[in-house]
Amino acid sequence: PTEKPSLSQIHPEDSCVTHAVVAIAGIDPIQEQLEHYAAVKTFSNQEMLRDIFLWAVIAGHAEMAFVLLLQLKSRIAVALVAAGITRQLMSTTPEYLDQLHKFQKQSKDYEQFATACIDACYQRSERYACQLLLREIPFLGNITCMQVAISFRIKSFINSRCFNQVLNRQ
Repeated sequence: PTEKPSLSQIHPEDSCVTHAVVAIAGIDPIQEQLEHYAAVKTFSNQEMLRDIFLWAVIAGHAEMAFVLLLQLKSRIAVALVAAGITRQLMSTTPEYLDQLHKFQKQSKDYEQFATACIDACYQRSERYACQLLLREIPFLGNITCMQVAISFRIKSFINSRCFNQVLNRQ
């Protein structure tokens, strides 16, 4: 059996505790922590795009956010979430008028996008469009488009014909 070095055998000028621990114990604490906290689940492509999209929305990069939005499968729900986030950001920057106007415009753009999408779906198929509003979206925490629109009070979306039809059926 190989013997582990004692503290006196470690180079006296080496003040790094990590090197001492590795030399004595034979383990690398950083590597051990990485293995301990290794990701249990890998992210899907859609989850990564969602996270980058949310960052772009919060950072105010609307052009980038719209490019990412077009790559996501649940565009309507994601656009509604973005509209809600930008509305909340408006309340955090009331003293900066340029930021306030920027977030107002972005919120309106996301709302218009979501409303235009559901209107186009409704014109194509009323039944499927209504199902879109009630479908749970797993990578957004199993929320529905209706829940997002109601919780953020997105009036243009709530006033759409499809939304009203779903409410009248329930």
